[in-house]
Amino acid sequence: MWITSAPALAEDGTLYVCSWDKYLYAFNSSNGILKWRLFTDEILGISSPAIAEDGTIYFGRHHHIFAVYPNGTEKWRYETGSNVHSSPAVAEDGTIYIGSWDEYLYAINPNGTLKWRFKTGDIIKGSPSIADDGTVYVGSFDDHLYALYPNNGTMKWKCKFPYGSESNPSIASDGTIYFGSYKQFHAVYPNGTKRWSFDIGSTTVISWSSPAISADGTIYIGTQIDSVSGGDIIAINPDGTEFIGLCLRHQHGTY
Repeated sequence: MWITSAPALAEDGTLYVCSWDKYLYAFNSSNGILKWRLFTDEILGISSPAIAEDGTIYFGRHHHIFAVYPNGTEKWRYETGSNVHSSPAVAEDGTIYIGSWDEYLYAINPNGTLKWRFKTGDIIKGSPSIADDGTVYVGSFDDHLYALYPNNGTMKWKCKFPYGSESNPSIASDGTIYFGSYKQFHAVYPNGTKRWSFDIGSTTVISWSSPAISADGTIYIGTQIDSVSGGDIIAINPDGTEFIGLCLRHQHGTY
């Protein structure tokens, strides 16, 4: 069965991954032996698991947000109004942030109760990110990146950009927020003003890829041309210019 979620590795070496066969799997990462699997009754394994400090595993499935104990028993589930493709982000205070196709970003307490929810203008497919000051960033298909206060879910600011976003924002050490939106890649200052936008080309799109930031500030993002031609990994300098010297083309399973 398909595995389209990213695995999460716990401190004890347990590897957790969601699958489209309706199971959450736990493996011993040292030898690959299955420790347990939990049947969730729900398909859609796009959401990747996140692990809290107490070892609780959080992930989204269909119309629910799940919490699972490290021994594989279900702790709780919270029902949303539509599909949950977003992966959860867990704050230092234990709050779980996750988006849904019902156009809401949810903040859930560790006991499974709703802390708050914030309504955007369209579906949320990408995952939220949390800044050092607690600000929660999330992109929506209503063509906006949102910054929300963590205590009550009120909007700090929103920044408009073309097309919707499926990638979760990445936050640089200087606070700059980087994220992709279909055919462009964007940088936004922490105050919500645009820093720059990078056009990735008329035949290329940014799909589910999320940006990675290196120690020298270079940003890496994956793109998709089509199902036959594959895609590229593009490196962008912090000033928004393309890093010359790196463009990895994926085609038919090879680089």
